[in-house]
Amino acid sequence: AAPFGWLYLLSPAPVIAFGALFLMQVPLAWHNVTSFTIGQALAPVRMRATASVIMSIMVTLSGIGLAPLVVGALNDYFLPRFGPDAIRYSLTIMFAFAILASAASLLSTIWLKSDLSRTQTENAT
Repeated sequence: AAPFGWLYLLSPAPVIAFGALFLMQVPLAWHNVTSFTIGQALAPVRMRATASVIMSIMVTLSGIGLAPLVVGALNDYFLPRFGPDAIRYSLTIMFAFAILASAASLLSTIWLKSDLSRTQTENAT
């Protein structure tokens, strides 16, 4: 999503910006499905509801709680230098975190297969 997000934020042409906005939203929605599916597969059967709630709380706290605060602080920092365009650069920096999150997700796949097989074995007994 980050390349499309950067194109959306930094594009001078509205048509390109709206196209990039659409293309950015698709991968942003994909991760929810896979994250919650993996969370449910890894949690023991008796703890799946709890795992789902914990994941939902963490997504909400970081996405709705922390992210706007960070964007606002960055915007205040960039405002004297960039004026009204400060919000573009504040949001652009936030997409760097999307790349870090993607890298962490890819790194976690190293252990995913063994964790899934262990969990399935535990749930079978």
